Amino acid sequence: MQEIFTKREVEILKKICENPIWQEDRHFKVNKPTTLQALLVDICSEYNISEELFLSERRDAHLVKARKEYVNFAKKNLKFTSLQIAESMNREVSSIQYYTNTPSTKIQKLLDSYEKVKSND
Repeated sequence: MQEIFTKREVEILKKICENPIWQEDRHFKVNKPTTLQALLVDICSEYNISEELFLSERRDAHLVKARKEYVNFAKKNLKFTSLQIAESMNREVSSIQYYTNTPSTKIQKLLDSYEKVKSND
């Protein structure tokens, strides 16, 4: 019986499958970190990336997933503000709002004013 793939092709396919991009999304579970630094260390170990890579300007898919997980966990579970999270990541607050999919405070006020005008009509 003839093999479909050569041994070299099988090795290449295995390396492709080990790439974090192809791994199934998973939600981060942690034993209650209390600081952003502790959370950063836990996230980096969970996603098998270094802290320098996490804080870098690179925008690879697995880095964005890790950063999004970090921001959402810090906001929802640890109750840090967007400004505190942005400072810990060396980013602007707009980046944090991108990760949480929430509008900026100026935009939110504008949207709220539209709702008031609409309800008065």
